[in-house]
Amino acid sequence: MNTKKLTRSGLLIALGIIIPYFFHMFGISGRIFLPMHFPPLLGGFLVGPLYGAVIGAVLPILNSMISGIPQMPTMAFMIVELAAFGLVAGILYKKMNLFISLIISMLVGRIIYFILFALFIEFTNPFVYIFGGIASSLPGVIGQLLLIPAIVTVLESKYGKI
Repeated sequence: MNTKKLTRSGLLIALGIIIPYFFHMFGISGRIFLPMHFPPLLGGFLVGPLYGAVIGAVLPILNSMISGIPQMPTMAFMIVELAAFGLVAGILYKKMNLFISLIISMLVGRIIYFILFALFIEFTNPFVYIFGGIASSLPGVIGQLLLIPAIVTVLESKYGKI
């Protein structure tokens, strides 16, 4: 195992616990700003697909244990969604540019979440939930599109690409 990657992953997991905690502490919905989505996406870019996927899979479980949010079944869907974020971001970033990799990984993760939701919760009209989920989370999506490329670019210029 790579000590640098483990250390960076630990820091991203810590951020993935601390940031949502502050959002909940101030009564800000995670569904709007998606604070748990940032660390797995960053993880895919900064430490690679495997570590990014593990970061994504672990965060919903740890957050649920610490704060009670997310609850089941949302937690189960988020485990798969966030793991997909990290995995896809890491795989695609080796083959294409950062911004395209980010957009595709965000789409893949959300599509997986909505498919799971449609299959296990509401199969009658999943499109209402898809468009409602996208509309309510626009601030978080915009934040990801603005902040993640900037953070990755700054960190890679200072510390190098993995």
